[in-house]
Amino acid sequence: MSQVQVETNSTPLLTRKNITQLVEDIFDETWANFKNPDPAHLYTYAMELKNRLEFKIALCNANRPSSDKIKTPKILEPRLAARLIDKLFHVRKLTPDINSNSADTSLIIYEPESGLYRIDNNYINEIIRTCDPCYSTNAKLQVIDQLKDIVRKTEVCKNPNLTAVANGIYNKTTKTLGPFSPDYVFLTKSKINYNPNASNVKIIMPDGLTWDLESWIADLFDRNQELTALAWEIIHALLWPLKNWGKSIWFLSEIGNNGKGTFLVLLKNLCGKYTSIQLSEMSSPLRINRNH
Repeated sequence: MSQVQVETNSTPLLTRKNITQLVEDIFDETWANFKNPDPAHLYTYAMELKNRLEFKIALCNANRPSSDKIKTPKILEPRLAARLIDKLFHVRKLTPDINSNSADTSLIIYEPESGLYRIDNNYINEIIRTCDPCYSTNAKLQVIDQLKDIVRKTEVCKNPNLTAVANGIYNKTTKTLGPFSPDYVFLTKSKINYNPNASNVKIIMPDGLTWDLESWIADLFDRNQELTALAWEIIHALLWPLKNWGKSIWFLSEIGNNGKGTFLVLLKNLCGKYTSIQLSEMSSPLRINRNH
């Protein structure tokens, strides 16, 4: 075995030049022994890897003079943590949008509960900290750098015939609802379930009058069939955000209390994420908080 060196700082890490192959071998050997790996056992797997590395170093030190002993790292080697996270979690490197001026590549992680990928550095840091609670800020950054080196690059789904709703992914071509999958990269989804048997529900109001959505939208536009049809087209377009419609919709009226705001609340509740900006900001680059 070739000599392994360590840094002499307060949290010694094995140098990449001499340790890479040893780390890769240890991971491959150890991972093969994990039966039905479960993310819930992340810490256990991490400690097993750390112990294996310590054992290998001990074997290497057995026949070395005391002055030439290899120093055992106090923390889990970052490459081992990165490979373990890559195996247990669906982590991807999100490439910047073609229209973006940013060269940044963000790490995203799949959340099975929501069916979405999350851009959430705090969540990823929690996972890294679970691997080894003794990680310093510098060590965590090394794990992130290693993750960016080994995980797959991906883009947000651009198929205009797919849309993410609250209960799955709807395919417009096949007219079917499929389950969420880490193979489909969505960062947001509609808050509403797809229901193939949905109908125009009529609600009896406290004053005894009957209210239904279709009549309400028609009333907003004074029963003008053309404008009412346009309102439904806007709703349809909202639920297909991956399709480039090439149009902008503006609600304009010289009088208030005419339903514009209520209709916008309806649209906001249908979509997954939205942002509100001032008219004066329209010419500036749009910056959206990805976590909200």
